[in-house]
Amino acid sequence: MKTNYRLPLDILGIPIKLNISFLIFLPILAWIIGRQIDVYIEILGLGIDPTVISQGPNAFLVGLFAAISLFVGVTIHELGHSIFAMRYGVKIESITLYVLGGVAQLEEVPTRPGEEAKMALAGPVTSFILGGIFWLLLTFLDPGQAVPRFMLGFLFYVNVAVGIFNLIPALPLDGGRILRSLLSLKISHYRATEISTQISKFLAVAMGIYGLLVLNIFLIVIAFFIYFGVTSEFQEMVLNKALEGLKTSDLMSEEVITVRPDTTISDLKELMMKKHHLGYPVVEDGDIMGIVTLEDMKKTDKPDELVRSILTSKVITIDENDSASEAFHKMNQNSLGRLIVTDESGQMVGIITRTDLMHAIKVVT
Repeated sequence: MKTNYRLPLDILGIPIKLNISFLIFLPILAWIIGRQIDVYIEILGLGIDPTVISQGPNAFLVGLFAAISLFVGVTIHELGHSIFAMRYGVKIESITLYVLGGVAQLEEVPTRPGEEAKMALAGPVTSFILGGIFWLLLTFLDPGQAVPRFMLGFLFYVNVAVGIFNLIPALPLDGGRILRSLLSLKISHYRATEISTQISKFLAVAMGIYGLLVLNIFLIVIAFFIYFGVTSEFQEMVLNKALEGLKTSDLMSEEVITVRPDTTISDLKELMMKKHHLGYPVVEDGDIMGIVTLEDMKKTDKPDELVRSILTSKVITIDENDSASEAFHKMNQNSLGRLIVTDESGQMVGIITRTDLMHAIKVVT
């Protein structure tokens, strides 16, 4: 199932994606904000009559605009990271907005001491600057402009809150990355990640227990986010370390079974049963036309239909000289089980699967 949807625009050449959790939660967040307008007005001391804003459908509309503005702020926060990362020559593959915030997907995480700290700090600093701008604009508004005053006050509040929240010293938050980078000044990056992971898990468990005691569902959700986020990040680092020094060509299968575009679905099914592979490159006259997988085959129930009508024409390949870690990264990023391996001229020379990578990891660890 597709979970991320790319917006029809790039910012600074970076694709922006929306996770399905964002799309589902956005109207709920709009409703929550609309219901708590009076609370925000009191916290910020705006001196506004809440009934002026919250009458009829106004509350939801104001809440919706505030929710969208919040995620725009989160996007700018991630752009702060991205701009700094690009200064260090790191490619930004995308920015994805989730229900709990945004994630800038980097091609690689800077490991030189101090670099990651600077990049991580750029996000909260960006949020604080945004908050300051909104507060400055608020001071110029007439007290009678209720809706604009509320919006600017709310955006000041949430951007500062996002900045402070991200400074919690727990991975995968910015504060955790800063902590790891500072530890890397004295010890190896791997050991720094181990220590940061332990601290992050401790904080997540403590936050979760406190959330249960005070019956705060938000704290519990954040605790789960931190715990599983840091676990996933540490596992990925362990896998990358295990694959260190290995090239794609070291692990790929050179004997590639291919199918023609005029192969029938019934013949494809028989091939899958015999060869125990669930994906095959589709080749005609030496040219790669696409790839066909079990998921593609399930799109039709017609045994005489041809592969050309169901194949995936967009093929993600990897160069034989690229690292095995890069192959693993590409598979994860694109939710793939296999990659076609090509040489410098773009000709197919093999195929590498997730099973190949996991087998190598088991052997070397």
